[in-house]
Amino acid sequence: MARKALWTEGQDTQIRRLRTEGATWDVIALALGLARWTVIERARAIGVERPPANAAVALDESERSPLPPGHADSWDAINRGTAKKDDALKLGAHHYIDATDGDVAEALNDLGGVAVVLGTAGASKAMAATVGGLLPQGELITIGVTPEPLEISPLQLITPSLSIVGHPSGTAKEIEDTMHFAVLSGVRAWIEELPLSQAAEGYATLEQGRAHYRTVLTM
Repeated sequence: MARKALWTEGQDTQIRRLRTEGATWDVIALALGLARWTVIERARAIGVERPPANAAVALDESERSPLPPGHADSWDAINRGTAKKDDALKLGAHHYIDATDGDVAEALNDLGGVAVVLGTAGASKAMAATVGGLLPQGELITIGVTPEPLEISPLQLITPSLSIVGHPSGTAKEIEDTMHFAVLSGVRAWIEELPLSQAAEGYATLEQGRAHYRTVLTM
């Protein structure tokens, strides 16, 4: 069980002051040495959610300029084609890589390399193609399920000291954490609603990979 944070009056004062001055949640978390969502939860508990109207800068804008290639806080989205590029950028990706347009590892290296690759697609070839773009001591985390072997040589791993791990995502604890994250951050799922009478059509859409993330049947 996670240890409950013990807050001091000084920390609460610092949260209020920094938020009033226009600091983002990330900056406040860094100043306190705590996780971003821990700070957000505490801020809401003490009544500090939004910056005052006279704050120096607008905070947490959904539209922002891309971070420069190689920036430690940037993340990239990789997919086949460009159909999901706009959605990926809206969801927070700083750069988008079309896996059908050249070498994926080379594209990642052009952006400065990455520390972690989260392989969500059930395609071994696609996941293996990212290994060459990992930084030294980087990690490939596979959650996409496929029986196909990963075509990666020991040499690719040994010299830069890379690691590959599999993670069975979707446990009850992870779902609970995800829901907690959604409540704190205001994140909502992207779904397509269909009436129950069109259930067969919705299922076919899922099978064909044409669903816009999640299809929800309504009654």
